Amino acid sequence: AAAAAAAAAAAAAAEKREQHHAFHDFQREHERRRAGDMRTALVRGFTWAAAGGAAGTAAVLTAHKQWPWFARNTTTSSRVALAWSGALVGFAVASEKYLIAAIRERGERKYGSAEEAAAAAAERNA
Repeated sequence: AAAAAAAAAAAAAAEKREQHHAFHDFQREHERRRAGDMRTALVRGFTWAAAGGAAGTAAVLTAHKQWPWFARNTTTSSRVALAWSGALVGFAVASEKYLIAAIRERGERKYGSAEEAAAAAAERNA
């Protein structure tokens, strides 16, 4: 009877250890995907920021040359702010839009149970 109890305890410990490893495998894979998503979001954000900055700069330069009121009544600081606000908006919108789409694509939730994560990892490894 003692040997059976010891064997059951060993089997339970092995099962718990397997769940623990499956959960950590899931976490590592999740972090790897998130890092890839962040890199892609940064690239997309910087691409749109460059386009927005170029468009804003062109608009401010054109307004400065073509519209005397704009040239007289705006400061250098306000012109720079106008020119680069498009870059900031482009970066924020493009990167957030990509990240939200990536999260939805995976059906990711902010909080999940350890059991769900372990089951998903075990299913992937099977």
